[in-house]
Amino acid sequence: MRKLIDKTVIEALLKRQWTTFIDKTRLTAFVLQQVRDADLPKVSGDPTNRKHGITITLSYVEVVHNGLLVWIDFVIPAKGNATCAGTCEVILSYDGKVQPQQTIGCVTEC
Repeated sequence: MRKLIDKTVIEALLKRQWTTFIDKTRLTAFVLQQVRDADLPKVSGDPTNRKHGITITLSYVEVVHNGLLVWIDFVIPAKGNATCAGTCEVILSYDGKVQPQQTIGCVTEC
């Protein structure tokens, strides 16, 4: 029997429409906490690439047995001319809880 629901279509829909079911303020606070607690490596970079303001996007969503596996991409200004950029990988459970998996990225110092 064919599956009634196409998992890839649901994942694409959730990725496009995430702002309708995820509280962006709470998500931003969560990401800021994860970045603060992560030991991100420092690299030197071009000051012309410095970003202003916080940018948060979902780059990947996968339906898994215990919720949604989500990659949250971030670009966050840091002290001085530094910028933190990377991805938080989390499981969003169906009851709304967030389970951090890992945070990867770097701090670019200009």
